[in-house]
Amino acid sequence: MSFSFFSLINLFFVLGTSFWLVKIYVTERYLFVKPSIILLTYTHVFFQWPMVLLSSYCENKLQNPYILSFLINGYMLLGLFLSPLILKEKTKIIWNRLTSKSNEPLVECAGVSVLMLTLSVISIAFIYFSYVPFNKTGLYAVYSDPSGAALAREKSLKLLDSQGIKYLYSLARSSVIPILFSCIWLRLLKKWKYCHFNTIVTYFEITILMLSFIFVAITGEKAFLAYLMLLGGLIIFWKDELKFQPIKIIFILFLSFLLPIILILWRAGGVLEDFSLFFEPKLVFYYASSIIERSVFVPFKVGVWYVRYAQDIGPMGIASFEKLSQLFGVSPINASNIIGLKYAPEYYGNAYDPRQALKSISAGGGYLLSYYGYLGIVSFPISVLGLLALDLSLFVYIRLKDQFLIPCLASISIVSLAFIQGDYTVCLITHGFIGVLLLSFLLSFWEDYFSNILNIMRYSYARK
Repeated sequence: MSFSFFSLINLFFVLGTSFWLVKIYVTERYLFVKPSIILLTYTHVFFQWPMVLLSSYCENKLQNPYILSFLINGYMLLGLFLSPLILKEKTKIIWNRLTSKSNEPLVECAGVSVLMLTLSVISIAFIYFSYVPFNKTGLYAVYSDPSGAALAREKSLKLLDSQGIKYLYSLARSSVIPILFSCIWLRLLKKWKYCHFNTIVTYFEITILMLSFIFVAITGEKAFLAYLMLLGGLIIFWKDELKFQPIKIIFILFLSFLLPIILILWRAGGVLEDFSLFFEPKLVFYYASSIIERSVFVPFKVGVWYVRYAQDIGPMGIASFEKLSQLFGVSPINASNIIGLKYAPEYYGNAYDPRQALKSISAGGGYLLSYYGYLGIVSFPISVLGLLALDLSLFVYIRLKDQFLIPCLASISIVSLAFIQGDYTVCLITHGFIGVLLLSFLLSFWEDYFSNILNIMRYSYARK
């Protein structure tokens, strides 16, 4: 961090928005029900703070770094001002349902839904493995062929010939698994609270949880392992009304980093044969630092690449939006691939070899910054409107049955992370935002339908 005017003005804004977010948490915590407030929190952590800490990087790479400051700080300030004013009463109603002790979720009601979700995932896994054998997946390559794991990861999903299989697995991983995981985890938490365990059912539920981790990591991607661990923590925090519990937060973050580190060490070929790797502080610290760098700073740096591209070469234009460009008769371009191929050497450094680089490389940036790379400054009001539009989710929340409210809120909290490193429409559809809402709504409808069927059956049986 330098002490230029650029860094100081951003420090002023980041401290101001930190105070603003803390004030909202202390006095109006119910506002965190809104996806816009959750996304603003992520933007604060993953964009605002890195812009301060990496101010020299921004000034060195950008012709006009103050555009970056305007985009991020303006987005935060407008979002924090406007979001609390929209759908305030609905937000309070949902929060009151969440915090009402009389509305504690009944785990018995979710049993049929859990079974349906489990069968759905099994069916999707069967379809996926019929197309991609297990020994061809990225996860298998991490152990069997570490040097070829990156290519196997690409072939496991991104380079699949079948678009149907690709989207089916992606939607299952981003929508079905979070809801299934959340429902089961809530059931186990309630059993733990009341010390009420049915051995067979509990073992079945724990097995599904374990298999969920394998399912999301089958391509060899580490991020989704961390997401599931974070999801488990968010379930606990939503259940506890988002109370500040620092020890739990540290423990959950530790577990979230632990699984990716294990996968990295496994790829290094030592986890299964030599557990001493876990007791090498320098090695573990190196990989932990690498994961923190990749999680916190890289999304921001990639976003800066889009701003840099727009300033150095010019906005990419409407062609960056695949579906929209077709409506205007413009040939679409793969913007994330263009950015990845152009700026990959800045991330990989001396290790980057263009001859060995994957042609499918993709550098997805958060829509706030990537849209500037596409449209220039015109993108700013579009980004703010996109932020506020996320709160339309409240119309779904308010119609959910109580047992699906926490799973939906926690899942939305996780999938909203995608907006930090992906285009808006891609995050809505492919990364599961709409999928989680739709699935939660359908499950609530199914619970009502199933309950009515049971009541009719009981009534018929009683008359006999």
